[in-house]
Amino acid sequence: MKILHNTVMVRFDRDNDELLLSTGDKLKLVTAWEPMMHAVTSGVVTHVPQNLIFDRERPDASVMYDVDMELQVGDRVIFDFKAESAVRKHGDIDGSYPLRYDDIYVAIRGEQIIPVNGIILVEACETTVEEDVQQALKAGLELPDTVVKEKSERYGIVRHIGSPCRGFLQAPEELTEVDDEVCVGDKIVFHPVYAIELQYSLHQILEKGKTLYRMRRKDVFAVLA
Repeated sequence: MKILHNTVMVRFDRDNDELLLSTGDKLKLVTAWEPMMHAVTSGVVTHVPQNLIFDRERPDASVMYDVDMELQVGDRVIFDFKAESAVRKHGDIDGSYPLRYDDIYVAIRGEQIIPVNGIILVEACETTVEEDVQQALKAGLELPDTVVKEKSERYGIVRHIGSPCRGFLQAPEELTEVDDEVCVGDKIVFHPVYAIELQYSLHQILEKGKTLYRMRRKDVFAVLA
């Protein structure tokens, strides 16, 4: 099968309707409640497009971001949670589903973590503990980590970084990220609206236990010295 442009064929990972425990047992999940949190967001690339078309004159035939095609067959990819429901209803093709290249955030290739489509992955910093929590700790109360160690939605550390977007389909032509200087290890500031987790923590396959936000260079307000 030859994929002409803009589409990636992906064999989805298993459904997120159960958890595999360290004991080998399986815990069944009720996914009808907030089903998008349990959507499949990872899989393996089976076919890649010959090229990507970025064309402001033909928006219906264009990808959203002016970037190079960086995927390879065999890459394990993480993609947008809305993609699964959009393609499942049309059925698979030899076990794979067609995803827009736009919908893919990260490729995992062996030990390499390769953000695509201009994505950068940011690990959330821990916030200052609220005064009432501090008082509870001083009083000797034992509180769960989810209360004590809240994650910031404004500050983070860049952990993985992809190639910059040369342009955006739905933005003025002068908007580009080519000259934006953001590096792995930088502590950055961003608006809380961009604090979007790469995957729901329960089904996280990349750096489990860490809160990883996905964003682009244009979403970064500042790099802190």
